[in-house]
Formats: sequence, C-alpha cells, structure tokens
Amino acid sequence: MGGQTFRLKAFPLGQPNADAPQFNIYLYPSQRPDSVLVAQDTEPSVLDRDQGPRMGVPKTAVILFQTYNAGAGYHYYATAEGHQLRIYRKRLEEATPENEHAARPAWQLVKTFGFFTDGARPL
Repeated sequence: MGGQTFRLKAFPLGQPNADAPQFNIYLYPSQRPDSVLVAQDTEPSVLDRDQGPRMGVPKTAVILFQTYNAGAGYHYYATAEGHQLRIYRKRLEEATPENEHAARPAWQLVKTFGFFTDGARPL
C-alpha cells in the first residue's frame, strides 16, 4: 500500500427527508482497482493533512477527513502499512461552555482492510 494516494467518494443513501442525510463513504487507492467502504455517515469533507499533527494524527496518515452535521460528527484518518489499510475515528463535538474543559475523545481503530491479489476485504 506504500506510495499510494487515496481518493474519497461519498454516495447518498437516498433518504431525501432525513435531518442528517447519510452517505456510503469509500476510499479508492490510486494504484488498485478496489475501493473500500469505510463508513456510513453524514457527508464527508477532506481535511488538509497539515491539520493532522494538532489533532494527534500520525504523519504517516494517507488521508484525513471529517463528517459534520448539527454540532457533531467524526474525524477520520487512514494509515496504509504493508497490505493493510487501517481506519481510525474520533468523535467531533462543537465546543460549548459546558464541554470546553472536557477531555477530548481518543482515536479508535474502527476498520482494517487487507489488500490481496484477488481484491480487498475487511480483516
């Protein structure tokens, strides 16, 4: 997986009247025909990887993005090591006077994908 770049694509799940429309969020490696479904969440936006260090994202992250709707969402990042892609996530909440001094959530590993000669699959 080393040396690859990753594109993010999101496809709506078709809930036109939902307060927070949901999307299937996929990552597409640049040098493989596979894609992987990393989440079902609100619409994502890619963040500049330069923002990663202040958020506790390792420099080895291959992509950083967030979802956000009505004051909450998630930050996500992915790392690619060997033939594996690991997806990490942490809760993103709007800062308020009640939570401004609260400890921020930790990153959690939510998915791991293996890339094999016959395709990609969750591990």
